[in-house]
Amino acid sequence: MDDEKYILDFFIEIFKMVPARVDTAGDGRTAMEKLMKNDYDLIITDLKMPQMSGRELFQWIKQKRPHLARRIIFVTGDTFSTETDSFFGDSPNLYLAKPFKIEEAKEVIQQALENSS
Repeated sequence: MDDEKYILDFFIEIFKMVPARVDTAGDGRTAMEKLMKNDYDLIITDLKMPQMSGRELFQWIKQKRPHLARRIIFVTGDTFSTETDSFFGDSPNLYLAKPFKIEEAKEVIQQALENSS
């Protein structure tokens, strides 16, 4: 889930290497609707999104779909704010700081898949 299409395209390309079925959402509300209907092995979400932030989506998942909470990787370009730093300090979930390289993304994805099983 990301509001920047090039980020969605980036992850689509990474998952073509696996191969895996990929579902995308450009905002939090759309992601929430998809999460109500489907289970996912992994959820990658930007923290700052229109309509519903990644944090708000995470809180919703913890309440409504708690088994998916450990399967989330956060993506952010805002690693310097105290609020973001505090959020990551309180969360066991992995994250990717923008900009990141393909190798970094693959490594975090692999870790998240191993941790969620």
